Amino acid sequence: MRARWRADAGPRRAFGVLALLLLSAAAAAPAGNPPPAEYLQAVEFPYYLYPRALWERELVWLKNIGIRSVEFSIPWNWHQLAPGDFDFSGRTSPRRDLLGLIRILRRLASTPGCAVQSRSMDGGIWEFRAEPMPARGAPG
Repeated sequence: MRARWRADAGPRRAFGVLALLLLSAAAAAPAGNPPPAEYLQAVEFPYYLYPRALWERELVWLKNIGIRSVEFSIPWNWHQLAPGDFDFSGRTSPRRDLLGLIRILRRLASTPGCAVQSRSMDGGIWEFRAEPMPARGAPG
């Protein structure tokens, strides 16, 4: 005796075949633990507080222990000696050698980025302004 198929059996049959394929694919998937989650570890490196001679050693050490992100703030009032007189090369103090720090970071295959923050006094803005800065929240 020959089986008779109903007209609406096509979608049901397709769904059954699809379910069977999904179950067999799930069973064939390799069993094992998923890879461990990777967390970003970052540190701040206040270069202006370290002796210039130790910068590379400290940055290499951070890289060797797995630190992949290093943040450093640039205190503009530390680099501006007088109006129009800036020291980014360390000519007045080795700890002001910001260009040397960037060279070290590039040699260590790091990509310097930029973030503007205002954690230092006056937001890091130099004190040689023509007009005083208004207080926070003050009108104007």
